Parts: sequence; C-alpha cells; structure tokens
Amino acid sequence: EEESTLSSARALAGRMLRAASSLWWREEEPEEEHALSKQALAGYFVERARHIPLRLARNERRMLRLVESVLSISRYTDAVDAPRLAGSAKRRQLQMREFDSVFTAIVLCCDYVKGQELAARQTSSRDYGVLLQTIFETARRYKIINPEKMGDTYAKLVYLLQDAAAPWAEEHLEFSPVAPVRTVHARLEELGAADMLSDPLIATATQTIAPEPGKARYTIEREIKAKERAIETLAARYRGAACEPDELRRCIYSIGDNHAYLYQARDPVDRVISLLLSHFGGEGGAGEGGAGEGGAGE
Repeated sequence: EEESTLSSARALAGRMLRAASSLWWREEEPEEEHALSKQALAGYFVERARHIPLRLARNERRMLRLVESVLSISRYTDAVDAPRLAGSAKRRQLQMREFDSVFTAIVLCCDYVKGQELAARQTSSRDYGVLLQTIFETARRYKIINPEKMGDTYAKLVYLLQDAAAPWAEEHLEFSPVAPVRTVHARLEELGAADMLSDPLIATATQTIAPEPGKARYTIEREIKAKERAIETLAARYRGAACEPDELRRCIYSIGDNHAYLYQARDPVDRVISLLLSHFGGEGGAGEGGAGEGGAGE
C-alpha cells in the first residue's frame, strides 16, 4: 500500500506539473483510488507551498526598485574586501560604516525626515529594523522567483546581509536585517485559508497551459476558461473577514508562476535527457538511465 501511495503521488505531481488536463481527477474511478488521489494531491500542494515564494505586491515592487537603486551605487564589496583589510579590526569598522550608509540611504528614501534623524544619529538602525527586514526580504524573494534578474546587485546584497547577520555585527546593530522569505503557505496560514491548498480545484487553478504539439486551439481555450473559473471559485469559497479575494488570487498566481517556471526551465531538460537515452543510450544505456531515474525518484 505504501508503494502504491508513493507511485500515485509521483504520478499526480508529474502530470500536474506538465500541464495535464484540468479535469483528469474527475474521471470515473474506484472510490478507494479516488480518495487516495485527492489525499496525495492535497499533500503535494501543501508541501510545495511551503517552498514557493509569494508573488510581489505593488508596494513591494516599489521597495524592490529602492533597494536595487541603493545597491547599484554601493561599493560595499569593493571597500570591505580589499586584501590589506583582511582579518583586521579596520575591516569591521569599515563594514559598520557601510552598513550605516546603506541602511540610512534606504530609510532616507522611504521617509526623508526619519532618514535625516538617522543620519544625525538621533535614532539608530534598530528603530527601523522591521522596515529594513521587509525591504531586504522583498529583494531576496524577487530573486528566487526570477533567477535571471538582479545580476550584479544581488551579489552585493548577499554579501552585505551575510556580514550584517554575523554575531559581532548583530551585537553592534542590535537587530538582524535577515528575515525568513515569505511563502504561499505562510501567507495562507496568516489569512486562515490554508485549507485552500487541499481543495481539488487548486490543480486546475495553478496548471500551466502550453501550446504543446498536437494540441488543438479549442482545447487550450477550454483549459484557460476552466483555469479562470477555478481561480474565481477558490477566491469566493475561501474569502473571509480578514481574507480578501485579491490576496487569495495572489497566492494562487504565485503557485502558478512556480509551475510555469518549472515548465520552461526543467521540463526541456527532461525531454532532452529522454531523447538522448532513446536515440544514443542503446539498450544498456537506456536501462542504466532508467535505473538512475528511479533511484533519483526514491
């Protein structure tokens, strides 16, 4: 039974991520298998949502532009990584000055008056710890969603944050600028709508619709309409006093973004591997490839 459960879950995940038909789980099947499929599907989405970053909101995109602008003119890595400063106390002093410069610039752009107070040392960076954590977390989340973006500025951000999160730096700053990345699962729990991940419609609402070879236009249009209906149904079904439909749609779109990225970044690799094994692997190579794939799945 355990082997059957694992096989069923893998099959469900693979079919869903490869933009399978939006109504495949509604086909007539034995009651026991149907219940097993729904349970496996719910578990899959709950686990995946724990690792899928939340799509940026409009105000977060302003934060992203801000931190990118500040980092683009920052010379943090050039200054603190000079060979002459390696392992010296001067390096830590320089790092603290760079931390203050970056943090002050960000606060100044958000609120000019508060930024002036911070620059004049009337306040400390600790007073704006939550703001700085939010801004830096937004940039990190955006990079996870879009790996091809922030080519130069993200490296500066990582070096700055890892140095600022060091024990000696946290002791001087009295706060950590690093916060956990916001995920779909965490956001739905905040909204009290985590049960949405167990709803069978979530597979339809987050599927990737792609013009695959041999796929008719009317089939694509039917899948698009089914996806839109599923999104609106879920948003209406799980809305509440503290849970706006727009936030639910944002969570659904975040999962869909992740599936779309996997479709265009991972699935071509799978297809190339399959072609290589079928055309150049031979019987022995194909057998070894199949065994390797099974081992990776386990």
